[in-house]
Amino acid sequence: MTTRITLGAVLRDRRGTRTQADVAAAAGISRSYLSELETGVHTNPPRHILLRLAEALDIGPAALLAVAGHPVAPGDMPDPRPDFIAFVETEPTLPTREARSAVLAVYHLVAVIEPKHR
Repeated sequence: MTTRITLGAVLRDRRGTRTQADVAAAAGISRSYLSELETGVHTNPPRHILLRLAEALDIGPAALLAVAGHPVAPGDMPDPRPDFIAFVETEPTLPTREARSAVLAVYHLVAVIEPKHR
């Protein structure tokens, strides 16, 4: 059985204990529209709405864009922290460029679901 992550589930999870009214106001949308997004009435809102929701929820936009079926541009993903890049570049267990690239690729996969401020 495959479990599909939905936009509504991500929005509900990231909203946490905040009210729909609070998040909707921060994103500049109505509470009823946010409710419809969370319950799956609307599953593919416009990109600008997703960007505003990501900002209101304090997460990188890539997660919301991807789960809603929008293309994710490189600028939508957070850049690795400089100390993380330095670690990857000097880690002896990552002797090849391919290995280092793979670690950075995994970073980007994880970064789409993590809060944008660590």
